Amino acid sequence: MNARITQAPLDASMRQLGALALFPLAGAALVILAAQFAPPPSLKLFFHLEAAVAEALAFIGSAIAARAFDRDDYLRSAWVYQATCFLFIFLSDLTRFPGFPQAMGIDIARGVLSLIGNGSAIVSAFRFGRAWTEADLPDAVRTRRRAYVATAIVAFALAGGPLVHDLRAFFAGYIEALTNVASELGDIGSLCMLAPVLPTAIALRGGTLAWPWSFLGASLFAWLAFDGAVNYAGGAHVDDVTKRMLVEVFRGLGCTLTLSAGLAQRHVLRLTQRTLTPPTY
Repeated sequence: MNARITQAPLDASMRQLGALALFPLAGAALVILAAQFAPPPSLKLFFHLEAAVAEALAFIGSAIAARAFDRDDYLRSAWVYQATCFLFIFLSDLTRFPGFPQAMGIDIARGVLSLIGNGSAIVSAFRFGRAWTEADLPDAVRTRRRAYVATAIVAFALAGGPLVHDLRAFFAGYIEALTNVASELGDIGSLCMLAPVLPTAIALRGGTLAWPWSFLGASLFAWLAFDGAVNYAGGAHVDDVTKRMLVEVFRGLGCTLTLSAGLAQRHVLRLTQRTLTPPTY
């Protein structure tokens, strides 16, 4: 009987955490449906609104996770930097919104905002990666090295080509490419910095602690796919609507997976606090 009583809340928590995966899936489905059925004049506005909402949700999820920690907790700062990342990316993309004044220098301002946002993402991923050491988790040097090598290969395979292409464009005088360069550097750097945590998420699979890390790792892979879609879809002989749909699907996944990670982090913390709090009689 006691085992059943103890297991019931845990099973309920696992179902709630699993349900957070529905946010990214629902968002991706909405973008695909809009691309298929929305009339072209309204589709461009929809994509702008979708991007803004997705980035705002990622900011909210990160802020919720940060507020769940005590002020001096190590992971609080990691989530604060994550929230800062999405705030500046949101501001950068806001300058692309229809009706926003396209004054001289707006491309540079957009690129600077993107650099700050993606720089914050790298710092955030570094602090998440350091959680391995800070929490005294099992530190197998060989496992960590393999994780670094594997993630670096994947990151450069997906975003290395686009990064070289956009660096050439930027140095050729195309200032708008600075935004893409910032995004690609941020995504490659973030995934590499988060490499030590990925084996931990795999080792913890089946438990509640795995959910925030798994969502975070998945979000970074989604952002790498976003970089690939931005640069490769055009060369794959797909029409403009399909290319934009792919870009927005992966952008939405990157953002909503971060939202799910933040909500999962708060849920796990609350569950842990309830578990550690002795019962009163």
